[in-house]
Amino acid sequence: MQQVPFKGSGPAFVSLISGEVSAAFSTVLSAMPHVKSGKIRALGVTTLKRVPVVPDVPTMVESALPDFETSQWFGILAPAGTPRRIVDRLYQALTRGSSSPEVKERLTAQGVEVVNRKPEEFSAVIKRELAQWAGVIKASGIKPQ
Repeated sequence: MQQVPFKGSGPAFVSLISGEVSAAFSTVLSAMPHVKSGKIRALGVTTLKRVPVVPDVPTMVESALPDFETSQWFGILAPAGTPRRIVDRLYQALTRGSSSPEVKERLTAQGVEVVNRKPEEFSAVIKRELAQWAGVIKASGIKPQ
């Protein structure tokens, strides 16, 4: 495969649908309208388990790429040195909000899995991802552009 950089998913899907490129990685939310219309076919999801909104789409591991896992995540961050009581209050409010049935239902329909991690757990995720991707960048010889 050869990487073809695009300025967003819109131009990437135009190239995919027109046959200019033969494959693309995208978020479930961005791809869903094109999958539902039949213009593109979902080959696999990059998470370790299937995504509920597209249950028939296999994981990359199921599709013959052992140990392949990557996912996009979102988190709420605060400036370094934010008092612990403020961090705890934000965590509690965000957990309550993201755990509400209405929010969960809406996010799940968009292919998003809500995972509420304590601040220390989220910090560990960030550190683990930084180490993982630093290794990938170094091994591949990627240079900043």
